[in-house]
Amino acid sequence: LQILKNALLRLHDLKQNIVEEITLDGKIILAKISPLFNNGVKGAVVVLQDVTKEKKLENLRREFVANVSHELRTPLTYIQGYSEAILDGMVEDKETLNNYINIILEETLRLKRLVNDLLDLSLMENGQGTLRKDKFSIQRLIERVVLKMHNLAAQKGVKFILDLKETPLLFADEDRIEQVLINLID
Repeated sequence: LQILKNALLRLHDLKQNIVEEITLDGKIILAKISPLFNNGVKGAVVVLQDVTKEKKLENLRREFVANVSHELRTPLTYIQGYSEAILDGMVEDKETLNNYINIILEETLRLKRLVNDLLDLSLMENGQGTLRKDKFSIQRLIERVVLKMHNLAAQKGVKFILDLKETPLLFADEDRIEQVLINLID
C-alpha cells in the first residue's frame, strides 16, 4: 500500500482532497482522502471503495459503443459510396444503376433493422426481447454481400471468386449473418 502512503504524504503538502485509483489483487479500489485541519493538517479521512464492477461496466459500454459505431458505419458507407457513384455519373447502364439503387435500399433497410436491434437489446436486458430467426439461402446472401463489396474490393485490388454449391436453407438471423460476412470480408 505504498501508493496510499505516498498519497497521504502529498495530502500533507497539498492540504486538499486527493483521489487515487489503486489496483489490488485484481480489484480496482478508489481511495478518497480528505485532510483534517487543526492549525495545519493533523490527520486524514480515507474512504476506500471497490469500483471494479463499475470500471468493467464502463469498459463494456465503451466497447459496445465502438462496436455499434462500426456496425452503423458499414451500411452508411455503402449508402454514401453508391449514392456518390450515381450522382457523379459513374453509372452508365440501367442495370448497374438498378443494382446500386437496390444496394442503397437494402442498406437503408439494414440500418433501420440495426437501430431496431439496439432497441431490442434494451428490451432483452430487461428480459423482454427475442432473436429474429428466419429461413434464408446462404448462397443468395453470399452473392448479395459480394455484390455490395465489389467496388470496395476492386479499390483494394481484391477479386472475388465464388464457387458456391447448392446449400440447404439456414434458420438464423439473416442480418446478423450478413454483418458477420461483411466484417470478415472487410
